[in-house]
Amino acid sequence: MLKLVNTYRASALAMQRAKLLVHSARPFSQQTDKGSETKKDAADHEEDHWDEEYKQRTNEFKTHRKIMFAFGKTLKYTMWASIVYYFYHLYCVIKKDKPETAPGVNERFLYWAWWTKTAYSDLKELLTLPPVNALLGERPPLPPGYQAPKTLVLNVNGTLVHSEYKFGVGFEILKRPGLTAFINRMSRNYEIALFGD
Repeated sequence: MLKLVNTYRASALAMQRAKLLVHSARPFSQQTDKGSETKKDAADHEEDHWDEEYKQRTNEFKTHRKIMFAFGKTLKYTMWASIVYYFYHLYCVIKKDKPETAPGVNERFLYWAWWTKTAYSDLKELLTLPPVNALLGERPPLPPGYQAPKTLVLNVNGTLVHSEYKFGVGFEILKRPGLTAFINRMSRNYEIALFGD
């Protein structure tokens, strides 16, 4: 209800100001009427009343706005200072042997800097290093006098074995003719490694 009254007052004030502008735009000869001067004085008095009330309302909110503005600026610069302070700790963790002895170090920031460095190195290892050190694994120890066999690597999919899907039956796996004899013969002289899905 208060908002509706304020809107009505603001629109009435705007209309009065528009009338005054039109009135002041008339030639001087038309402005000398006594009745219009009385109306003008009443309108000026009414306008002054509304202007004072408007200024009073805006002054009430100015303090609130100033407090919120100061709080926002304080929060903004505190966040920036915290970020800079965090990156200082991260620099100390990365570049120094004993970061806890650096000047101005905080234990909580140092903990998060260590966590960031560890998370970054773990992610880097995950994305750049192979998952295992040796693809074939360790060979068992050979008896004295025996030489380690050579490794023969065979691709299973599409080369030695073919799989196809038949409706109603499912997947059928077809192997190349003579594959079993070939693997048996090669296993005498080579270590065989088969790769596939």
